[in-house]
Amino acid sequence: IADYPFALIHIEIETITEIAEHYGPAMSERVSVEIGKRLRLAQSDCNGVARHAGGFAVLISDFRPQTLSWAGPPSAEPSSAAGLLHLAHALAAEISRPLRIDAHSLSLSARFGIATEREAHADANAMLEQAARHDHPGALTLP
Repeated sequence: IADYPFALIHIEIETITEIAEHYGPAMSERVSVEIGKRLRLAQSDCNGVARHAGGFAVLISDFRPQTLSWAGPPSAEPSSAAGLLHLAHALAAEISRPLRIDAHSLSLSARFGIATEREAHADANAMLEQAARHDHPGALTLP
């Protein structure tokens, strides 16, 4: 997308393996479905959410305020590094809300990585790998 800002936020649900080991794979699948439902708030005509490995990938290409109203008032230009971190924090807040499935109260922890069009990527896979690394300045860990 030449000359248009866009970003990929990768969310790794760190506790999903523990949930699968403790409650079984069906429970971890239900947790993933519930998280996916929460992340639908980021979905729009130009922004998307998809499951990826043990987490999710969120593509943001529409930075208009009305499209990102789910994140609350931005602290900076939404496509800037600070603005993207604000969006990641808003997604973290959605994921960190208490999750209750059947009689089980579950706490989740997640790591977030951000890759943007400003970085050099050979292709979409390279961009996703960059976001999934979680060890660059755009990384955020949810306790």
